[in-house]
Amino acid sequence: MPRGTACLPLLPARPSRRWYGVLRKAFRGVSPPGTESIISVNGGYLLRAEPDEVDLLHTRELAARAHRQRDQGALLDAAANFQSALALWRGQPFEGIQSAALEAEAHQLQMERVAILVDKAGAELTVGRSGETAAWLPACVADDPLNEDLRFLEMLALYRAGRRSDALRSYRDAHQVMTKELGLEPAQRLQELHQRILTNDPVLDGPDGRPC
Repeated sequence: MPRGTACLPLLPARPSRRWYGVLRKAFRGVSPPGTESIISVNGGYLLRAEPDEVDLLHTRELAARAHRQRDQGALLDAAANFQSALALWRGQPFEGIQSAALEAEAHQLQMERVAILVDKAGAELTVGRSGETAAWLPACVADDPLNEDLRFLEMLALYRAGRRSDALRSYRDAHQVMTKELGLEPAQRLQELHQRILTNDPVLDGPDGRPC
């Protein structure tokens, strides 16, 4: 991606010179000597940077690489690149910036992050890394308890890791929060997974021979 194409409209439609100074100082040192990282364009600001200099663009490239590796069967490499993509996320998108116009964009970015979490967990479970997945995934579910993709994978990882009681507890938590917050029962696939866990259904056996 050539320089000058990463445009981030983070400020009001008519930002003051003070904001321009703040941005220039914040991005000082990003561009080569004699060039400006931030320029004023049509009442907004343009960030001129290479893809690997912008965390969001770098994250997307790592995730795309991981998807290609996953499709080719290189699941360990895919899981590693999903993790590298997630490591670039720090805090909440646009944290500290008061802008109604950015709320939808922040939500979309959060959805991208969750999608990478789901893909990473799926790759790990497929290669038998249930213990590792069961260690980090519950914290993600706690942050987004209504997300049924994360919940499904958490139950699966816990059961595969030999933590059947925790997997069942996860379903009870899901049922409680979904009926309270949404007035709905958990999705059919969560209910089916719950029943399979209750009966120790062999269909849930993982690639390492342990129950999943």
